Amino acid sequence: MMLRARNSARWGLASCAVFTVTSLLSACTAAPANAPSYDIVPVDAAWGEGGAPMGAPWSESPAPTVQGAAVARGFFLRRYATVVSPRSMSLAPNGDVFVTSPARMAPGGEGGGPGAILVLSDDDRDGVAEIHTFAEGVADVHAVAVRNGYVYFTSDAALFRTPYAMGMRREANGMRERVFAYPANVDARWTHGVDVRADGTVITSRGVWGTSRECGPRPEAGEIYRVDSMTSSRVVQGLRNPLYIRCHRSNPLCIAAELGDDRGPTWGALEKLIAIEENTQDVGFPCCITQSRATPYNGGNVFDCSSVTAGVATFTLQLTPFGLDWEPGVWPGPFNNGIFVALHGSFYSNPRWEGASVVFATTDAAGKPTGAFMPFLLGFGPGGSPLERPADVLFSNDGRLFVADDRAGAVYWIAPDDLRRR
Repeated sequence: MMLRARNSARWGLASCAVFTVTSLLSACTAAPANAPSYDIVPVDAAWGEGGAPMGAPWSESPAPTVQGAAVARGFFLRRYATVVSPRSMSLAPNGDVFVTSPARMAPGGEGGGPGAILVLSDDDRDGVAEIHTFAEGVADVHAVAVRNGYVYFTSDAALFRTPYAMGMRREANGMRERVFAYPANVDARWTHGVDVRADGTVITSRGVWGTSRECGPRPEAGEIYRVDSMTSSRVVQGLRNPLYIRCHRSNPLCIAAELGDDRGPTWGALEKLIAIEENTQDVGFPCCITQSRATPYNGGNVFDCSSVTAGVATFTLQLTPFGLDWEPGVWPGPFNNGIFVALHGSFYSNPRWEGASVVFATTDAAGKPTGAFMPFLLGFGPGGSPLERPADVLFSNDGRLFVADDRAGAVYWIAPDDLRRR
């Protein structure tokens, strides 16, 4: 398969096909309803020496097509499952997709689900999910991670785990246990993140509602914790709202998506991807925009911003980066091993969700983004748009990209036109 740069101006994308993450144009957030795919620039895609995976083509599956959504040329989009407010996903070793559906309403208005963790399986390999309830009775469930022989999940007050064996689709009775209690704070958010590093270390996060007006010598802020063998330690501080974490499947890298101060457009507040390192880090909220850049409320340099951790990528405020994942080496270039991010879009724009999209960037050997992010999946928005607001992205081992759309109540998958089942 070859993806060529052609006809991009036809879809109004010539001015925004390549963009820095700090200057995404609103024209990149939608595409005409009669344009289900588009070219991106620059693109020179090829499968390489290994070739495409062999088997029956995924394009022949009966999964419902999505009319009017816009995906990069050479790819197609199908509907996988209907799930109320799907927020976080994790891949089980057998390919099942675990997804959370909270009953509690999130700040953007998403919620109203069963308060459960669901399993989306595809035993008959038809591209349409069978839906199973793995765990229920958790109104405030948000993040989920399947690893180490457990299913980890977050609630408002604590991180839990429950045993998992290959192919399980229902939690064993009486086996759920609490492994970490989030520090009590009246300003804390309930939408925590969690994932498990390749070495088995659990990483989880806690955000706050604070603003940059609360800058002080050591203000209360969001944090990220390492949980290992029933002990825990703080590894990142000075965050506002790191509600999604994803760890690389084969190396130690974990990245958190950090949301900035909603009130900061006039003074350049940013949203970021933060690489979680072994040493204790400080991202500088609420006093710092980023490394060596103070907010207007950090008068007299009350807090030193010179040594705070800079993001490995930054986004314009209110693009709202949520879930992220790395392509596992199945897709052709330039997407091969790239990092994909679900931008939830702006709550404050009119119409709502401006910027909502799935974007990607190439990565270095460690998995950190290099260069500009580019649009990959467009067509999100209110008022009859085929897609509404992406919350999470997740790659399966067979090369499909799953996208959770919490506003539309659906999970989709995307694949190259000639991807074949493994």
